[in-house]
Amino acid sequence: MNLAELYFESLEGAANPARFTPMNSDVREQFHSTPGGFDPIELWTTRKDPASLGKFLDFRAGLARKMQEEWLKEGEKWTREALSIWERIAGPDDPSVAVGLTNLAVLLQARKQYEEAALLLSRARNINEKKYPANHPRIGMDLNAAGVLATARKNYREAEDLLVRSAVIVEKALSPQDPARGQVLLNLGEVYRLEKKMGQAGEALKRGLTTVMAAWDPNDARLPAWMDKLVLVLRSQEEFAAAEELEIRATRIRTKQALH
Repeated sequence: MNLAELYFESLEGAANPARFTPMNSDVREQFHSTPGGFDPIELWTTRKDPASLGKFLDFRAGLARKMQEEWLKEGEKWTREALSIWERIAGPDDPSVAVGLTNLAVLLQARKQYEEAALLLSRARNINEKKYPANHPRIGMDLNAAGVLATARKNYREAEDLLVRSAVIVEKALSPQDPARGQVLLNLGEVYRLEKKMGQAGEALKRGLTTVMAAWDPNDARLPAWMDKLVLVLRSQEEFAAAEELEIRATRIRTKQALH
């Protein structure tokens, strides 16, 4: 697959054939060979019906999932190898090994290998707890990682407990401008939202967004997804004007990202 086509969404979708991807020869042949397939170029000539477009969009989504899984699998392989080497160099209880364990756990979490991810995070936290005081930001970020994993496993009560503890530590240990502090608040806000605690969700998401927006590029690709979550909270609280304003800002960022 053409590396220039890894980001499939052009924001205009099929309305702009010149920017609609993937449309290289390999993809066209793959889709044509599927049951009921055809040359997707026909979407703009003889197959302008919604059903044909839907069939190709489903195929395209499958390609994206497959690529993501391949990248994660390869990333896991190299991270395991690097971690193994570094453990031999630094020793199994070195804090730098804890960083590697956490990085590997994040990859495993993305592949839904939750049990091993939990074990790795627990080991990383044990290493750091022997090295740092209980109020150290590294302990706070370990709690954050565990809370994000618990959220992925839909253990929201556990996630809330971990992320509240993380927030208490990082808000005392890190400066108000530190994006790590903002990320913890965003993660906590998302758990509150999933628990339908909309008041607390709105407060945490607003504070988290304020922090990361001051630290990140104003058009950072990570911002719209968090803005979307706050939009849902604002609408649930009937703050429609604020929700609409934030939604417009998210759309502007997505548009700028798509044009670059």
